[in-house]
Amino acid sequence: MVNKIDTVASKQVPFFSIVVPTCGRPGMLERAIGSLVAQGFTAFEIVVVDDRPTAEPLSLSCLEHDSVRYIQNTGAHGVANARNLGIDQARAEWVLFLDDDDELADDYLTTLHQAILADADVEFFWSGVRVFYADSDKAVVTASDWKTKEIKLYKDDDATYIGASYGVALKRSVFQRCGNFDVDFPVGEDTELFVRVMSEGIKARAIPHIGMIKHETHVERLSTNYTKYADLNIYERIFRKHRAYLADNRKVYHTQLCWASLVYINNGNFSDTKYFFQEFLTLGHYWSYFNMGCYRTVHYMTSTIKKWCGLSISRASA
Repeated sequence: MVNKIDTVASKQVPFFSIVVPTCGRPGMLERAIGSLVAQGFTAFEIVVVDDRPTAEPLSLSCLEHDSVRYIQNTGAHGVANARNLGIDQARAEWVLFLDDDDELADDYLTTLHQAILADADVEFFWSGVRVFYADSDKAVVTASDWKTKEIKLYKDDDATYIGASYGVALKRSVFQRCGNFDVDFPVGEDTELFVRVMSEGIKARAIPHIGMIKHETHVERLSTNYTKYADLNIYERIFRKHRAYLADNRKVYHTQLCWASLVYINNGNFSDTKYFFQEFLTLGHYWSYFNMGCYRTVHYMTSTIKKWCGLSISRASA
């Protein structure tokens, strides 16, 4: 139930609607909104969807910015539902997604706006990501534990490599044709949507630019972890739902098999990893793991699974 909607004072239709779902992380939300109001490009609105179970509205100075529309979605319905509410309330032709624990990189909206004007046929854009993470299992993380990496998944022919927090921008008409996020997916809702969008032949393009800054040094993630993906059989459900499309588009199927096997190996489920890895090897394109930036995981996985699968790993490098 939507309890409250604060509309932007200006009646001018923005170029971008940026949907920010949030669930009880005020400090992170302030940082996320700060990265938006600092953008050089200003023709946007920020649609904040508060998905906390409490009926008490948020009281933050960042929500008073002229560009912010605050929607209270009392009941903790989940990230898919929160994003869908933001999409339905969006006024702009282009919709972006920003999780409350992430930031938009400097001037990404300017770069994205230029890319949209340069290629009117494209309805789906995404960018590279800079990730800050704590390379430590310690209870108290020190400055020396902080690491950074950049993920650049710039494959225009397969948008299913990425998630919603990869600087994703979609035309609102795409949702009208393909539908919104599937609320039956508590996690992996972005992957399922992007497979669905690709199946409709939507033209997609990666922007070779770091557009998003992700922070993965905390445990209260809004959307995902490996255990949830494995326990809820997310990839098996995606494979069943899109069986016909994946059968005709083996490269996309191959991408999802990569992610599925990585989820299970990181979750310690070796029997399911073996199944997905065997299926993956039958399709070829072995270097996709490395294109996805999973070097250490692949090294561990190939050395571990070799004895189970009865397959020569030399075959994967042929």
